[in-house]
Amino acid sequence: MTVDLNLEYRESRRHLGKWLWPVEDIWAWKWLNKIGHFDLPIQISKLVSSKDLVIQAGGNCGLYPKQYSKIFNNVVTIEPDSRNFFCLCENVKENNVVKYQKALGDKHGYIKLNTNPRWNETNTGALKIAGGGEIEQITIDSLNLAPSLIHLDIEGFEGFALLGAKDTITKHRPLIVLETNGSGDEYGWPQEKIDELLYAWGYKIIQKWDHDTVYENN
Repeated sequence: MTVDLNLEYRESRRHLGKWLWPVEDIWAWKWLNKIGHFDLPIQISKLVSSKDLVIQAGGNCGLYPKQYSKIFNNVVTIEPDSRNFFCLCENVKENNVVKYQKALGDKHGYIKLNTNPRWNETNTGALKIAGGGEIEQITIDSLNLAPSLIHLDIEGFEGFALLGAKDTITKHRPLIVLETNGSGDEYGWPQEKIDELLYAWGYKIIQKWDHDTVYENN
């Protein structure tokens, strides 16, 4: 199976054990092992009082959901790419993690994933959502969950995912962490627009990391 999917096992100095990973990937692996970033879920969790449920996307090959599984009672992780999802399932066997091979958006539909031209095939964690595919897209609201944390790193589609989580957010007021590195610009979601949306829902920025912003309900 690993040969058919072009996968290999890797060992990390920062994440214990062997990790099943796409052979051609360079940058997702480097980024997720980078100083100041490899333990981002741990840093984020310090800002959350309730450790009952976190919704995390994209799950990639499982480094973030595995870290969250050691902190939260329940983890829901969402990853649309089939190879990444296969790795995630192999790497994360914890019973408190629920995994969905789907994409997040503002409505139900079907999408495809394109290689990010900035990285080509060297970053399998930076795939971009496009229309007209076979991967199911769902909303966070359709999951009918009560998270204390929503952490999204979905390559610029965060704005649409927030629209699809409006009821969940306004009802449960979770801490929200978003990747905010300019990837949303091409989808019409620059960070200024995301900030305005969350401000309107009663949120404010409380912290920024390198490529991530933390929003808390006032």
